[in-house]
Amino acid sequence: MSGAFAFDPTARGAALSFCEAAIAAFLPGVPEITAEDLFVRLQGDPPILLDVRMPEEHAMGRIPGARLVPPGTPVPEVLTGAGIAEATPIVLSCAVGLRSGRMAKALLDHGLSPARVLNLRGGIFRWARLGLPMVDDRGPTHAVHPFDARWGQLLSR
Repeated sequence: MSGAFAFDPTARGAALSFCEAAIAAFLPGVPEITAEDLFVRLQGDPPILLDVRMPEEHAMGRIPGARLVPPGTPVPEVLTGAGIAEATPIVLSCAVGLRSGRMAKALLDHGLSPARVLNLRGGIFRWARLGLPMVDDRGPTHAVHPFDARWGQLLSR
């Protein structure tokens, strides 16, 4: 992973699907899971869900059961703070998949198996666009923090 991630969410024709493809190309080797597949997995033996966003984003709306891990949290702190058992699968999410993908890469670089670490393709934006369950501190919600005005445009395209 070198260089800056280049994607303009305000560019003509920009869409979440293009952003997803760009992130996958920017982070080769980081395994992904789709929102639909994660939803199915959550019905059985759920993985640990790590939400790699800022506290205000997490508070507004998140996947049920997701634990907050702010971006930049050191990997050893992620592993101990989240109480991650040795073989437990981990799914990371953020707004569109970039911050969580970077954290997934850091976990892989730390030595975790690619079979255990998955990045949610399209992040919470894709999850919300599909109408999958979300919660805030009060209960069910449909609210999603847009990250900022530019990136929030991808919630509708």
